[in-house]
Amino acid sequence: MTIDLPTFNDIFTTYWPRFVRFAASYLHDDAIAEDLFVESMMTFWQQRQSLPDNTNVPAYILRILQNKCIDHLRHLKVHEEYSEDRKRIHQWDLSTRISSLENFVPEEVMTREIEDIVIKTIATLSEETRQIFMISLFPFPVSETSVNENTPQNPGW
Repeated sequence: MTIDLPTFNDIFTTYWPRFVRFAASYLHDDAIAEDLFVESMMTFWQQRQSLPDNTNVPAYILRILQNKCIDHLRHLKVHEEYSEDRKRIHQWDLSTRISSLENFVPEEVMTREIEDIVIKTIATLSEETRQIFMISLFPFPVSETSVNENTPQNPGW
């Protein structure tokens, strides 16, 4: 199909208001409707040489615009679904962090840390030093005969 620039400009100005209103009725955004109309006209201009002579030009441009609107709305839908998923994940993350902080007991953490440090330190001591340390924590009577059931036999270290 052979269309010169003046004919193209006539088509553009003739169908601009009607086709932009068509697109805006689906997109609910006049600026995007105008952009997609212009893109549709550019696509038509680029493809005009390969079109058959009997092509219904307004219908062809409207089909291009329709497809561009569909693509745009699908993109918005995917973006919206992603945003909703991200929002749900963020809300779950916040709830988890709040719950974790509400259940946090600093005394337990500090006690566990101190116990871990003491156990690791005792493990690095020589056997003799470890026994002296353990006796200082759990004093044993000097005589074996004075050992009874209340005397710690093996403190577990």
